[in-house]
Amino acid sequence: GAFPSRHGIFHGLWVLGLLQAASNPGYAGAAAVGGGRPAIYAASMLESFTGGLGTAPFLAFLMHVCEREQAATQYALLSALFGLTRSLSAPFTGYAAAHLGYASYFAFTAVLALPAYGILPWIRPWIRDRTPQRGIARAPLT
Repeated sequence: GAFPSRHGIFHGLWVLGLLQAASNPGYAGAAAVGGGRPAIYAASMLESFTGGLGTAPFLAFLMHVCEREQAATQYALLSALFGLTRSLSAPFTGYAAAHLGYASYFAFTAVLALPAYGILPWIRPWIRDRTPQRGIARAPLT
């Protein structure tokens, strides 16, 4: 949460979203080189860390676009829609991994993250970032 609060939600979506998408090539690399458990563990730790980084600005964006009067309902619907994509794609992931192979599958999933960056310029007007916080302002001594 520190990055979006300092640099804005929009920049957080770009930078931290890219880091989140960069975790999938870690799995592709682990599969391609046959690194065994250590490589898979490293890829999993990278995914967990970057997943949290990328999710923070996305959830901040969802909260930002909700109207105050209907925030609970709108946020619940938007976050359910976010989870729906995972549920709809799940049946196909095993099939794709089996037919493409793990390395190709995870490389393909990294490419699937790129279309999201095509829509970021369209959602930019929805985000009214506050002035980025570079540090904590101190009250003057009286």
